[in-house]
Amino acid sequence: MKKIVTIVAVLLLVACLACLLVACNHEGMDFEDAEITVTNFSPAKLATSDMVSEVSALEGLTFVKKNNANTLLLFKKVVNEKERFTLYNIVTDTILVSDSNNSFTLYSYGENSFYTRSALDTMGDYRTSLYDANGNVISFYDSYGTEQYTYVSSAIPTVEHLTLDVFSFANNYYRVDHDKDAIKRIRTKAPLSDYNYYFYKNYTDDYYYQIESSRVLVFNKNLQLVTTYYPQGSYDDITISVLADGNLLVQTVLGLMDEDKNYTYISDGRKYEMKTYIYDVEDKDAVEKEFNYLIVSSDPAKMSEQDFKLNADNIAVLYPIEDERLLDGNNDKMVVSLSNKLRIQGRLDKMIDNQVPGTTFTTLNEYLVYTTSEGNTLVKSDGTVIGTVNNLNKNKRNDTFFAVGGKIYNYNLDFLYDFDANGYSDVLWMNNSLILAKVVDDKTVYFRYDTSMVSPTQITMSSTNFVGLFGSKYVYSIAGTVDEKTVYTYYNDGGEMINGFPTSCSMGCIAVNDEKAFYLYYGHVHDDVTDTDVVRYYRLA
Repeated sequence: MKKIVTIVAVLLLVACLACLLVACNHEGMDFEDAEITVTNFSPAKLATSDMVSEVSALEGLTFVKKNNANTLLLFKKVVNEKERFTLYNIVTDTILVSDSNNSFTLYSYGENSFYTRSALDTMGDYRTSLYDANGNVISFYDSYGTEQYTYVSSAIPTVEHLTLDVFSFANNYYRVDHDKDAIKRIRTKAPLSDYNYYFYKNYTDDYYYQIESSRVLVFNKNLQLVTTYYPQGSYDDITISVLADGNLLVQTVLGLMDEDKNYTYISDGRKYEMKTYIYDVEDKDAVEKEFNYLIVSSDPAKMSEQDFKLNADNIAVLYPIEDERLLDGNNDKMVVSLSNKLRIQGRLDKMIDNQVPGTTFTTLNEYLVYTTSEGNTLVKSDGTVIGTVNNLNKNKRNDTFFAVGGKIYNYNLDFLYDFDANGYSDVLWMNNSLILAKVVDDKTVYFRYDTSMVSPTQITMSSTNFVGLFGSKYVYSIAGTVDEKTVYTYYNDGGEMINGFPTSCSMGCIAVNDEKAFYLYYGHVHDDVTDTDVVRYYRLA
């Protein structure tokens, strides 16, 4: 049965970037030409009082939903038993739509956001328009080639996601421009009606690919078909992946009879013929290459997380073939830096002395986690075991340090402090500090720790009648009773007091745009005039 293996970048890179990190700065790694650079974290500046502002236009509204990029937020209120909606952009601090009875659908592509707005007309049809995150309507062309701004249909249309940067709406293709934070129409959808509309995008060039079981369709940046590749020869299995230069890496495997004399390798007692090709997209020509490895997967190296930069063409997972035998055991698998000409530039996964062997590699910032049959283990590049990391997740780390088993380490894996052994428990992980709790004389006392401290420092409270501690990444508050009233005092990540939030209630964080460091808080603030609690919103930027 013929099958095709397409490559998904994220799965591969999670598996191998850990190995690259170790290879960057330490000896003992067989890593020749490829280089890895880890981008240091740039902790956000401390939140201060002048960064807090009330969004008065949202007062009294009820939060409904937000898009995945945490840029667009939808609120509602009920007027005469009917829902009215307000759309807000947290990044620009702009009300895009105020008190509309329309229906809204929120979308996002990475940092970019957009939305549709639909209204039901007197004929029973929905009139839907597409907008960018600034509220600008985006045009499209109908089947007659006429520019339109409203799509009319019996149901509310949806946006169809095609790739990381392309979507379709109203029979038109659009591209999200990440550099300019804009959406541009590419072309009408009709000329591609014979295709499935699902494309594989190579991040390093202008080509798009539709990889099928019997062909590969290659499109240019305008989604115009430039070439079609049909795999040659007979095969049982085929692996097709996209190289960093935009060409195709193709490998076919055909099972042979026992009496066949010409074969590439033997696996599990059976003979196989393996052929490897590079298909040049521009020249439209496939050239067979000598390559003594079975390809598990391959992806352009630049398709990486934003904190990593690999100076290599591709990352490939391979099984070697030696003496006409396929070596496909767990210890035989290789993660390598692979050039566009199929030259292996270096091993990215070579085990070093005393290192814990594992089958799965992951990374959290600049350190390495091996998954073994006994669990997850954190190790240094010299093989030193730091500890188990079964409970390590995003809630146990910040931009400057992390915790394993109650012990704090920086991202150079230097030991900083053992809060667990000193009777502390972690309560709130902030941007650069950690809020800890400790029972002293039968009372819970709170402390703050950052890397400038030898040990945690107790947090001073305005009242001994303590109520609670609440917080987010940049702001935390301490509640105490003064004159039989609960008073909330707010602090930033560095322990400095922040003015600007109401002291009569605890603020909750409902929306975060971490990329641009905008936060939206809300609280039920008591209005002395009406003697009622009113929902108010505050923006931290």
